[in-house]
Formats: sequence, structure tokens, C-alpha cells
Amino acid sequence: MSDSKDFKKFEKTLSNILYSSAGAASWSDLLSFTKEICKQLDDKKEKFNFGILTDKNSLSKRLAQCLNPECPGGVHEVVINIYYMLFQNILAKNEGKLGDNLAIYSSGLFPFFTYASKNNKIKMLDKIIQECFLKLEQNELYLCLSGLLSSLIPGLDDNNEEITQKNIFDLR
Repeated sequence: MSDSKDFKKFEKTLSNILYSSAGAASWSDLLSFTKEICKQLDDKKEKFNFGILTDKNSLSKRLAQCLNPECPGGVHEVVINIYYMLFQNILAKNEGKLGDNLAIYSSGLFPFFTYASKNNKIKMLDKIIQECFLKLEQNELYLCLSGLLSSLIPGLDDNNEEITQKNIFDLR
């Protein structure tokens, strides 16, 4: 089977998972959905460029919904891993650039930091901010900098020394 056919099959599988997740009635349904998306992305991360997914708007909306403050931290943790896989794949396959994926995925991710649990804040700082966003070229980082800072600053006001002592902007 050609790569094009494999990619179409992969996209169809993702679409089916997204469609079935619309009927999620509980957080355990969301956890199952997010784990299935995570598994699909992990299985195909070496083979495909996730930056060219045709239904990335639906994926980003569903991921943003799963970062709702009412969802438990376990769902949030899986979603952070999904964002990490997406960003790492897109950066690797697109010469260190996120392109239009930056705006599509960041809009759901940025508001999350304010109300995230301590563990998920640390995961987001380590995986998403340091490993993905701070690796962006200057012009791409500049595009998201105001949103990034306005999401981080309120979330750092926790009086949590472990988080506030993290030097996330150490670019060495």
C-alpha cells in the first residue's frame, strides 16, 4: 500500500475516533478517547507528517475540550502528551517550524495552564514550552509570545516554589 493510501487510512481512523468522541458522556469516555488518539499518533509518528492532517481543526477543538477544568488531571496529562507528540512530529518534519499549526493548537492549549494541576503545569512547562515552543524560530515564537506569556503568568501565581523556580526561559 502506498504512503498516500496509508495516510488516508490513518486520517480516516482519526476522524472515526473524533466522531465517536462526540458522544462522550463521562470523563472516563474522554480518557478512552484521548488514549486512543495518543496510541494512533504514537504508532504513526515516524511515518507521517501530522502538520498536514486535513481535520486538524476538529482535533484541536476536541483536545481543547478535554482540557476543560472539569476534566480530571489524568485526561489533561494524556492531552499534554498528545500535544507534545503533535508538536514534536510537526517540528521534526517541517524544518523546526509549526506554521499554521501554531495558532490552531495553541488556542486550546494556552488557557489550560492557569487552572492545571501542579504536575500538569510542570509537564506543560517541560514538554510543551521548553521542548517545543522555545525551540521555535524567533519569528514563530514572536507570533505566540503574547498568548504564551498571558497564559503562563496567572498560572505561576500559585506560591508553588517548584513551578516558580523553574527557569523556563533559560535558552542555553
